[in-house]
This record gives sequence, structure tokens and C-alpha cells, in this order.
Amino acid sequence: MSGQKHKDNWLEEQLAEIEKAADLRYNWDGLESAPPNPWTQHWIEKIVRFQHSIGFCKGVVSPDHEGGLKVGIQEGNIYADICVLNQGEILPLTDEGKEGIEGLECWNVEPDEAEIQKAVRQIKSFLKHGRR
Repeated sequence: MSGQKHKDNWLEEQLAEIEKAADLRYNWDGLESAPPNPWTQHWIEKIVRFQHSIGFCKGVVSPDHEGGLKVGIQEGNIYADICVLNQGEILPLTDEGKEGIEGLECWNVEPDEAEIQKAVRQIKSFLKHGRR
């Protein structure tokens, strides 16, 4: 499969996951979690489309038990995600895979395209080079 075909397939799969998540109902996971709202779907789609535009086609969109959607990327014991929560928070997270919370970093970004693009680039760099 060509590189572009792989990227396009990845994008289509992630957009399908966002669409599928729109059908979730309250308590979808048995933990009284709320389904993602339109605001959450809008911003997670922007994240996925930006990832595709820079060739960073990694991760899987999935619902988050705190009420929202996330794009999670696991590489060995290294993990990163960007979680978009229904209450208006966008939270990138990186985890070096160390025991406990050591090596874990989470921060808040504004619902702004430039801020989100910066966070995606930080995650991409973290996965490639580790924490600096």
C-alpha cells in the first residue's frame, strides 16, 4: 500500500470512529459516561485532519469515559493522547511509561487551531525523540 493510500485510509477510519461515537448513548460504558457532544466531535475531527495534513497518521479515535473523545497513540510503553472533553477542555497527555505518575505530563490547550496544532506537533516530537 502506498504511503498516501495508507494516510488516506487512516483518516477515513478515524472519521468513521468519530461518526460512530455520535451514536453512543448515556452510560455507553456502564460507568454513566456521557456520549461525545457536537463540540467534542468538531475539535477531535480538526485534530485528526491536522494529523493527516502533516503525515502524522498514528493513533486511534475512541470515546473517553470522562465524556468526550480522544486520539490515543501507544508505542511500546510510551503513550500519548489528546482528549477533547464535553465540558470544553482539550487535554494533551504524554507518558514515558514509567511507574506511577513519573514521566506523565498533561496540559490544557485552548480550543484554538494554532494551539491544537502546536500540541499535536509536541506529541509527534515526544514520540520521536522523547521528553526534552
